[in-house]
Amino acid sequence: MPFRRPLLAALALAAACALPALAGDAEDGTDQEVWGNRSWVIDENTQIGIARFEDLYTEVLSIFRDWELVTSIGGYRFEVDGDWGPGVPLGSDVSGDGLPDLVAMEYSGGAHCCSTYYVYSLGPEIALSGVLETWDAGAAFVNLDSTPALEVESNDMSFAYWNTSFADSPAPRVVWRWDGRAYVGAPDLMAAPAPSPAELASGAARIADSDAWGRDYMDPELWRVMLDLIYSGHMEQAWVFMEAGWQPGRDGLEAFRRDFACTLQASPWWPTVAELNAVAGPLVTDCPVPG
Repeated sequence: MPFRRPLLAALALAAACALPALAGDAEDGTDQEVWGNRSWVIDENTQIGIARFEDLYTEVLSIFRDWELVTSIGGYRFEVDGDWGPGVPLGSDVSGDGLPDLVAMEYSGGAHCCSTYYVYSLGPEIALSGVLETWDAGAAFVNLDSTPALEVESNDMSFAYWNTSFADSPAPRVVWRWDGRAYVGAPDLMAAPAPSPAELASGAARIADSDAWGRDYMDPELWRVMLDLIYSGHMEQAWVFMEAGWQPGRDGLEAFRRDFACTLQASPWWPTVAELNAVAGPLVTDCPVPG
């Protein structure tokens, strides 16, 4: 949720005034609930606070060092702990550098939307390491390789509502990794073996013959499988599957392929997907410009 600088500065000032008093005797690290405000002690020098402003439908997440405000950010709702929060214990070493980090999840409010994850280093210098936009998907911080840093699993929501309802929209798996400077796509950790040719042929035959096709709609299982193939490194098999899974006698296959490719290229994950599939250039050069 965007905020003009004067408003955010005012909220940060209010949080700076309120939260040290609210922290009270929280040296044991317990969550203190006072009028919707929450605070945590990470260590003897570092404190985290979330101040709620009910009338503004706003919360302010603040990080303090020795009770001096270092940085603040405003949004609809923040979680740094709890059952539906980021799932990373406060002060965990997320980046693998031996220093504590903070993962904060911002929820924007609204129907099935949106989660943004902020990763802060809480080392000698408090710094924002990355901002991960996940839209409706959310994220999980997991260790997928031999390095100590945690990777971030999520889903690409670029095909939400594309030719189908939101509930039926495919959302292929994606992975970020920390490269020491930023969170970047990790094509090697997205790669996976393709189903066997027999499995793909059988699946395509079922889709082509399914009753999910209609005059004005298509079976979203077709591009669900295509996206799973592409986002695991098997784009050529995806195009073969598309043709085999298309309803016999139905027009529009080439228009579908072009629209699908344009939507794929418009995804923020396209550079990672292109690298994963060794695609050197655009699939379509004359895609419509998003309005």
